[in-house]
Amino acid sequence: MRKKKWVAGCLLAACSLSLTAQDGIRRALEEIERNSTALRSMRKTASATMAGNRTGLTLEAPEIGFNYLFGSNSSMPHRQDISVSQTFDFPTIGGAKRRAADGLDSLAARTFDADRATYLLAAEKSCIELVYCNAVAAIFEQHRAVLSEVVALTEEAYDRGNATAQELNDSRLALAELQLDEADNETARATLMAGLCQLNGGQSLVLTDTTYAARALPDDFDDWWDDTRDMWPALRVAEADVEAGRSAARLTRSENLPSLSLGFMQETLPHEIYRGITFGLSIPLWSNRGKRRKAEADIAAAEARRDDAHVQLRGSVEAAYRRALALERSARQLRSSVQAGSNIPLLRRAMESGALSRPDYLEGVARYFALALREAQLRRDAELAKADVLAVYL
Repeated sequence: MRKKKWVAGCLLAACSLSLTAQDGIRRALEEIERNSTALRSMRKTASATMAGNRTGLTLEAPEIGFNYLFGSNSSMPHRQDISVSQTFDFPTIGGAKRRAADGLDSLAARTFDADRATYLLAAEKSCIELVYCNAVAAIFEQHRAVLSEVVALTEEAYDRGNATAQELNDSRLALAELQLDEADNETARATLMAGLCQLNGGQSLVLTDTTYAARALPDDFDDWWDDTRDMWPALRVAEADVEAGRSAARLTRSENLPSLSLGFMQETLPHEIYRGITFGLSIPLWSNRGKRRKAEADIAAAEARRDDAHVQLRGSVEAAYRRALALERSARQLRSSVQAGSNIPLLRRAMESGALSRPDYLEGVARYFALALREAQLRRDAELAKADVLAVYL
């Protein structure tokens, strides 16, 4: 009697197939962001890039010269020349170099943000897959409880001569096949957990959720896209690339201006000393030829990449949005069908009364749990699509 109550409890749990949702994925992502060695490396690389952008922003070093000149014969006095000069270039004193470095810093920061979002999105999808494997394991456990009871009942009936050897073999084969599926699912879970451990900087990550936390999709995609378009890391990288190109173009234009050199010079003879100010002018007639044209071409290319990034990202996000809506709708419909057609207790009573054969009972049980697995797959696929849509908030 206790055995039958236990099986009935398993069947009741199988009919509901619903556990209290915990946002374990969010906590897992927070832990990954803290512990990931890959993200730490990305941050260090971005910092090093920014430090490199800040080199060469000062004026050139002062130039000090000393000349000691001998006369062509012994009657001529020796001469000493001392000079100190400083070159002033307009890209430095006008701030063009600094503004170009600011643009490159912004590009490096935006690139890190995009790489971080891509990394966390991959981690989130792995977590979604792991939750799916956890849900499948729960379904398999409930299915195994039913099949184990069927095998035990069939063995008892076979011993009494009320069941055939074929029925006994069929029940045992159904259980064995389910156990193989369980083993495959456990392998998938172990693989996902190993991958998450790697993403988590080599530290183990615990995620036992079997359901997903509720995350609503926006009601109107166009309005939502207009509100969040400037938040997408990939688009911010594209915009920063354009701004960096424009700063580089302004720097190139300022490099076409002459550079000034001011200094002091002293010429010393045995009985005479000459002192004065020196002035130099460097006109870049040929050194910058073609640079401005190249800078303008770089800006045009960056703007084309930005425009394409907008089109491609909007298209992919909208496709994921439509797919997520359709999958959620299908999952809800299947859920309603599964709950409405959950007649396993009725089938069991029919089998015990002899109105239903054991093979038909096994077939009915298999059909129900197959639908439960299909629902879990639909919910996983919906969450994967939603992850692509809501990645802007990572």
